[in-house]
Amino acid sequence: MAASKALYYQLLNMKEPELDFNQSLTRLKEIVTKLEDTNLSLEEGIKLIEEGIALHKQCKEKLDKAQIKITKLFEEKESTEPAAS
Repeated sequence: MAASKALYYQLLNMKEPELDFNQSLTRLKEIVTKLEDTNLSLEEGIKLIEEGIALHKQCKEKLDKAQIKITKLFEEKESTEPAAS
């Protein structure tokens, strides 16, 4: 199904919508399960690995952005708090 969905967006010359973080993790778990299947063809395995690598990159970018945002929030909070006497 994922391949047909990707083809649909490709035919419409559109970028497939990006999954949110939790959806990406769920899809990564599905990919791992499929890759553990010994009946998987080489071609399908390669496609799944490519998709998994892309999802991993997206998740890492989202985590990095979240970490930066959280760090900034803590820094802002510390700079607005009165100094301890």
